[in-house]
Amino acid sequence: MSQAVWAILVAGGMGTRFGSKLPKQFLPLAGRRVIDYSLEVCARSGLFGGAVLVVPQDFVAECRTNFEDSGFVQFRVTAGGLTRQHSVQKGLAQVDSSAEWIVIHDVARPLVSEEIFRRTLAGARETGTAVAAVALADTLKQADERFEVQRTIPRDHLFQVQTPQAFSRKILQEALAWASAKGHEATDEAGLVESLGHRVKLVEGSVFNFKITRAEDLAVAEALVAKRRGEAVSSEFRIGEGYDVHPFVAGRDLVLGGVKIPFEQGLQGHSDADALLHAVGDALLGAVAEGDLGKHFPDTDPRFKGVSSRILLEEVARLVAKKGFAVSNVDATLVCQRPKLAPYIPEMRENIAASLRIAADQVSVKATTEEGLGFTGRMEGLAAKAVVLLKTI
Repeated sequence: MSQAVWAILVAGGMGTRFGSKLPKQFLPLAGRRVIDYSLEVCARSGLFGGAVLVVPQDFVAECRTNFEDSGFVQFRVTAGGLTRQHSVQKGLAQVDSSAEWIVIHDVARPLVSEEIFRRTLAGARETGTAVAAVALADTLKQADERFEVQRTIPRDHLFQVQTPQAFSRKILQEALAWASAKGHEATDEAGLVESLGHRVKLVEGSVFNFKITRAEDLAVAEALVAKRRGEAVSSEFRIGEGYDVHPFVAGRDLVLGGVKIPFEQGLQGHSDADALLHAVGDALLGAVAEGDLGKHFPDTDPRFKGVSSRILLEEVARLVAKKGFAVSNVDATLVCQRPKLAPYIPEMRENIAASLRIAADQVSVKATTEEGLGFTGRMEGLAAKAVVLLKTI
């Protein structure tokens, strides 16, 4: 590895086009997260003396902890900016001063190979800048505002640009400084270099090095990863069940699924008494034979007094991952006479999904009453039930 070469791994976007509250780079992909694949390939290549990971502000602390043993000699995590260009600038500011070559890669392209990194860096050493690209295979049509075809565009010598993109540090700094001064935003850094009249070399990318933008892209990537591993239907599955009850009391907030719900009473408990998250947590622990929440977060421990149950659930999720399992889906039911919970269920699902690092469509939350019967019908408290399915990573 060369201290003169550093990687900037861009993971700062929020994935608004993907339609998930959790940024797409942190979504599960074949038992791991999308972000993990690029980091592993980059570190394994041996090309880099160091790397900077650029992530949303809310994920900085988590990534510093999770990627402490990243495989790089030097590894830094920083918060991204409002745009990709700004994120790259912030990443470049963290690169060691000894680095002469910078390789930028978007971690939303998890199926990148070591060979593509090598080709891109070699190309940059020839011209100062190189980008991975694939020749266009589809026919291009130009249409007017009525979506009527005006002409067919010849596809000869047309390429679809990917990452990685490699630069001499001097050229990249010049391009970013020029863009800042002009207020110019480009979709990639090579475009800025091109605008300054510098040479940009194209090297062979791969059709498999596609960017995950929509849910169907993730499904395709999942199938490709499974094929690479030579996997058949050999996953081990685990099922867990959780059940939790809390009494209503005055003077407490009512928190369910991480959502604060307006109501005249809250739930009694040592933590925030979020019965829904407690049921989900117990189901997860049960599935991996790790007891229950009381074993891991006892109500005799002052550290957990009033703590958000999302923190507890995230800790449980880390334990499940260490045991070699990923969450396939969660199905939960709240039993409560009042208040009406339906308006809050979408946010509950998003919160659970974010805490477990899965997609919201892997989480189901339902609410029902017992028609005035039992302790829930008498408004003495509420109950939550959850079932989870885990699969091996």
